[in-house]
Amino acid sequence: MSSPTEYTSLLDRSAVSTQSSRKWKATWKKWRTPILCYAVALTFDFAESMRSTPRTQLFEWILCERYYSIKMLKSVGMPILNPNPSVGPTPHMCRIDTIQTQVNSVRAWLKIGENFFAAILAIPFGKLANTKGRKLVLALGIIGQLLAEMWTLAVCFLSTHGLPLSTVYISVLLRSLGGGQMVLSAILHAIVADVVTEEKRARAFFHMASMTLISELLGPAVGSVLMTSYNAYIPLLAVLPLQLGSIAAVIAMQDTVRFTNEDNADFGNEDEESDNGSTMVQESTRLTISQALRIFLKWMKMACRIFNRENIPILLVHIGFLTSMVARETLDSLVQYVSNRFGWTLAEANYLVSLKALVNLILFLLLLPLISGSLIKYTSMSSRNADLWIARGSSLFGVIGPTLLGIASSPLSMILSLILFTLSSGYPHVIQSYGTFLVKPADVAPFYSSLAMVRIVGTLVASPLLAMAFNIGLERRGDWFGILYYTAGILFCFAAFGAWGLK
Repeated sequence: MSSPTEYTSLLDRSAVSTQSSRKWKATWKKWRTPILCYAVALTFDFAESMRSTPRTQLFEWILCERYYSIKMLKSVGMPILNPNPSVGPTPHMCRIDTIQTQVNSVRAWLKIGENFFAAILAIPFGKLANTKGRKLVLALGIIGQLLAEMWTLAVCFLSTHGLPLSTVYISVLLRSLGGGQMVLSAILHAIVADVVTEEKRARAFFHMASMTLISELLGPAVGSVLMTSYNAYIPLLAVLPLQLGSIAAVIAMQDTVRFTNEDNADFGNEDEESDNGSTMVQESTRLTISQALRIFLKWMKMACRIFNRENIPILLVHIGFLTSMVARETLDSLVQYVSNRFGWTLAEANYLVSLKALVNLILFLLLLPLISGSLIKYTSMSSRNADLWIARGSSLFGVIGPTLLGIASSPLSMILSLILFTLSSGYPHVIQSYGTFLVKPADVAPFYSSLAMVRIVGTLVASPLLAMAFNIGLERRGDWFGILYYTAGILFCFAAFGAWGLK
């Protein structure tokens, strides 16, 4: 055995290796759940972004085939249904208003159905998440999305053999398993909030939002490439492994319900004012379905407490929040609108979704923090007033952008108008942040609850109206073509009124 020298390590190599391994395991144990939540958010949102336009393409092709098949049957007595999407009516033939209004109606009713079930199932699945585990509801939700996509694929394929396209609406029921996308997003955020400290919670939520932005940036572009290189079925098939990967990530997560239940016992030590707000949030998921109406009435009662003559600003915040969110719903029809307006294929128009996501990424990561920081630093403005002025500026982009988008007669002017419209994306977030300064700490929970409820109800009511406006534009063409985005501009006028009416 050799004697130690001055170069001999004082620590045994095996001990160093063991210590390093323990440190790595401790770090992984600490960050495993947040990282897996980010992975689920990334794969889930990526899949949703990638399949949206290919699904519309299939609906268009099926309805187009049916239309010309019936037309041919009436004229020569022979249907022309063809199971090969590459053979049949050309894309130009499918852009007639009769077919496009049907495509828009199918998309609109699917969205209305999803929003409806999300509204009525939020409380039951929230209760299930708190009693049986968040992992269970999250896994159920992703399985529901997977089954819905498989059903949609089956309907699209079998429609060439006579299956009515209307059977695709069954996918709404499958998608509601787990409460729908809105509930799944809330549960992911709840899991992250359970395992990170209060100091790191905002950063963790920012990382979640970043996953969505990255998905919206890459997903549509990948979907367009696959549509162009192969056909519309390939992107829909490609997202299935991503969703299976999401389920695997959920299984690997640590269920946080037991920690939440233990921590809830400590809430009684908090001051009463804070406890009132948190209790309202917890009650919505813990009580039985039969008590849901009573909780709703309690929320409304607390919301009415902040809606009085002295708190007109709260009403203006709600008006601005609602109208801006509804106005931005019009962007869901952007791909179909551009395809019809400028003669682009759906795959080509889908790249605009990635462009919009890129502008959003720059807006949220660079422009808004820079503007907010500059206002606070160089003008000695409070955070509250900085939020208000950003909301005012964003509302102007929300009025000008969609109006120009409806008027745009060339691809270049359309793209510039879309960028202007996208710069209004920060409005709902900053007006919501500003509204938080206007209410007492005990009223923060009902304030956010009322905003969420207003958004759900507003979307349910507005979705068929926006679909109707788009159909009018498709049917009348000409100066009426952009009526959907004129409507968005008018809605943002109300949002601007709300922001500029605040002090």
